[in-house]
Amino acid sequence: MKKIIAGFLALSMTACGGTPVEEAAVSELGIKTSAPGLIELMQKVSGRDDADCMSPAENVSVCVVSEGREVYSFTFGEHPAHPAALFRGFVEVEAQDALQLQQRGWYAGDEAAAMAFFERRVRSAEQPRRE
Repeated sequence: MKKIIAGFLALSMTACGGTPVEEAAVSELGIKTSAPGLIELMQKVSGRDDADCMSPAENVSVCVVSEGREVYSFTFGEHPAHPAALFRGFVEVEAQDALQLQQRGWYAGDEAAAMAFFERRVRSAEQPRRE
């Protein structure tokens, strides 16, 4: 598990405070991937020094990182969508001086259960902060 899926590397970018916010959002929910890749992502995020992880719902872990600019939600245990992960956060747009709200949802199990999980989490209270 030394390699991380290439799509996850883009998520390591964090926004810089004071940067204007670009309102257009990028949303990619329902990206099929591997279970080991999702487990590795969860380990990497929860192991960050700036991660504050909690389990507000049964079989769901939420990690808030980068002073709240990034929110990751992970399924575990007997959750119907497990393994699945949702990223929502403000990231710096390359070649622009702006932030953009992005959300990505990956799953390695049941697609319908994962999409229901993504929809519930997007509507949840754990929203990323702009600054």
